[in-house]
Amino acid sequence: MRFAPPIRPRASGPARAGLRALTFVECLLALVVLAVASLAAAAATNAGHQQLRSSADRLRAVQLAEHLLDEILIRSYAGVSGGSRADWHIDEYDDFSEAAGSLKDALGAALDDADQVYSRSVSIDSATVTLTELEGAIVQGKQVTVTISGASGIVIPLSRFIAERDP
Repeated sequence: MRFAPPIRPRASGPARAGLRALTFVECLLALVVLAVASLAAAAATNAGHQQLRSSADRLRAVQLAEHLLDEILIRSYAGVSGGSRADWHIDEYDDFSEAAGSLKDALGAALDDADQVYSRSVSIDSATVTLTELEGAIVQGKQVTVTISGASGIVIPLSRFIAERDP
């Protein structure tokens, strides 16, 4: 014959001290810690998105300034004044400006709507550069500066020296 093991009554009070459960206060404290950590992560993510947006705006502004600067660099150094912008020579870009909302390429086609939040201006000055690497050779030319401004308050100037070309 088999005997069943005796049934022990559940321990309570001090005998149950080795078995611990979470109390309501501990659960609330854990939820508060979790909420604070979640808010910190959300704030860091938001700051990262703002930095990414700012970097994208600056990158696009530099690209637009470089586009206009490249347009100027391929033009003839001097010559007869042209009627349309596609026929201009370098000096005709001096004091050229485009307001936000009116940016166009050399052929007069409007740039994308996303680019229309920027304005661009050009200044051209006579300049002399001394090349110490070439035994102090002096080169005459023009300093071309394209400045782009954005609605977010960014202002980016890009400058290039263009050496005087032989006719």
